[in-house]
Amino acid sequence: MIDVARKDPLERQAAVMDLRNRVVKYEQDELLNTWGVSIAHEPVHVEGRQLKPPRVVYGGNKQDAPRGGAWNLMGKKFLRPGQPLASWAIVNFTNKRVEDVRVFGDALRKAMANVGMQSAEPIYADHREGPTPLAILQGAGKKAFAASGKKLPQLFVCILEANQPSLYEDIKRAGMDLPTPTASQCINARKANIGGPKPIADQYVANVAMKINIKIGGGNHTINPADLPGIDNATMLMGADVTHPPPGLGLDSIAASVATADASRVIYGHEVRLQRNPGRGQSQEIILSMKDMIKAHLQRWARRNANALPTSIIMFRDGVSEGQFAAAKQVEIKAIRDAIQEVKPGTIKLTYIVCGKRHHVRFSAEDPGPGKTDARSGNLLAGTVVDTGVTNPVAFEFFLQAHAGLIGTAKPTRYIVLEDDNKFSSDSLQTVVNALCYSYGRATRSVSLPPPAYYSDILAEKARALLWADADTRSLVTGSSASGESRPFDPVDERKARELMTRIDKRTDFNLAQWYM
Repeated sequence: MIDVARKDPLERQAAVMDLRNRVVKYEQDELLNTWGVSIAHEPVHVEGRQLKPPRVVYGGNKQDAPRGGAWNLMGKKFLRPGQPLASWAIVNFTNKRVEDVRVFGDALRKAMANVGMQSAEPIYADHREGPTPLAILQGAGKKAFAASGKKLPQLFVCILEANQPSLYEDIKRAGMDLPTPTASQCINARKANIGGPKPIADQYVANVAMKINIKIGGGNHTINPADLPGIDNATMLMGADVTHPPPGLGLDSIAASVATADASRVIYGHEVRLQRNPGRGQSQEIILSMKDMIKAHLQRWARRNANALPTSIIMFRDGVSEGQFAAAKQVEIKAIRDAIQEVKPGTIKLTYIVCGKRHHVRFSAEDPGPGKTDARSGNLLAGTVVDTGVTNPVAFEFFLQAHAGLIGTAKPTRYIVLEDDNKFSSDSLQTVVNALCYSYGRATRSVSLPPPAYYSDILAEKARALLWADADTRSLVTGSSASGESRPFDPVDERKARELMTRIDKRTDFNLAQWYM
């Protein structure tokens, strides 16, 4: 499907122009003519700039300068290795031989050691040891508890066959349903080449190590502070998003937010709330529990920083459409300010940025060629920003393609600043946003959204596993996009869901770990 649908920028532009000039005859449209509306035959020409990539920082202050939006993990240690893995299990949900799974386990431990992570020998478990994923993980957890000298399980690495979304969901929920919620990392046996003819790829297990480290409370890399103008050690980065149930069922949405917990900008706390949708079950995109979540983030920061609070907040809000900007100002921004006033009146500055990808704007180079476009995909280079021609002249708005589009035509992210106490200049904010897109924890390349927005979107998506179980086939809708896939759906008892969220929140080490990644 992707191979059929994808078009590089020049192919896409040619197709659009062909549609405009050969198929759609706007000149013959009576309504447009009546109102004096005309549609140009050529694409609009705008000026863009390429922002310099930031320096990414690893352990031991080892730095790298990305090229083409990417860099290499080789020879680097994580900035903050997570807690040593003393109690963990590798659980085989396939029919692969135990010997082959152990080969993978050894390769994974070696990869983790290479980046500075510590791990004891895991215990190995098999899907035949229980009737359900929950029972299997319970059994594996008990074995890990005993083998580690009575330490609570920290992680389950689960080996799956390809294309098992239902089992994946069951495992994620099972990890949360344990007496102490426990992170899980699922492995595609085919991609990992477990039991295959080739050796397990170093790059694959290194990528898994990146995911595991942030799930157990670590941080992989950060950005050199000199590349973040206007950001200091007392700046809190936040992100928020909402996931909606299928329409018309009258069920709750899920509001999710994340926020940095200290000056490192790699440790994120998270908050999840059920959100009752008013009237006839219509989904509400505006977050009604924003004040409560902001207070929780501020209190968490204070606990980790000797009761000191941040002096500024930068909120990246995903999923708010242009028609909801007024409501975002009236409800969410007011809620953030109210939370600040209750915690520490009048001291914390707020910048509130909506970042959206639900638009049809695409850019292509007027004169493509070496040094101007990506040689592989034909896309504009990572870091391309446009703030004239297609933006509101009276709004603080810009389009940024921070990532290197690898397939098809890259979609830039649209940024609209609704509040800015921090008084960023356009250049400074664009530099900050571009730099932050290089700090996504589980990749060694820049991404299309700043991590706070990206993480909140993933958290909202993953939180559905806490609330919805397998039963019927319906679609899940998020504030930023429709998932596009059919998923089993069955609402969990609301009381049980709230109890589970409370248990997660009370476990401090878990609340500061990105288990949802």
